[in-house]
Amino acid sequence: MTPVLSLFAALAAATPQAAALPVAAPVAATQGISTYPASFFAASGANTAADMVSRLPGFSLDSGDSVRGFEGAAGNVLIDGSRPASKTDNLDEILRRIPANRVDHIEVIRGGAPGIDMQGKSILANVVRTKTSGLQIVT
Repeated sequence: MTPVLSLFAALAAATPQAAALPVAAPVAATQGISTYPASFFAASGANTAADMVSRLPGFSLDSGDSVRGFEGAAGNVLIDGSRPASKTDNLDEILRRIPANRVDHIEVIRGGAPGIDMQGKSILANVVRTKTSGLQIVT
């Protein structure tokens, strides 16, 4: 037995509590992402996605700058996983146009979440809308 293994064996034998400690689990794919379903906002009477985002725990809306072409100018909210592509409307106006009943859930993504481009922001909110099927006609 190598000296390192014998040291661990001695420690485990000396303290039964050390032998019962759980082994660290592998990093999950959802590390750094908290999901808030639409039902989380129902009691507050949220009418729009802007109302929902304003009630996210630990999140503060950053609408970004009105400068075009700079990566850091974007706000800290994604809609369905991508940044809104509007030249004239700010982020708050876009969120006010999304009714609360069209939001499936909102994900709060903290810096360091694996596989997500934070684009210079330490925290992002991803508004995920409900999937509708078929043709919708508004009269």
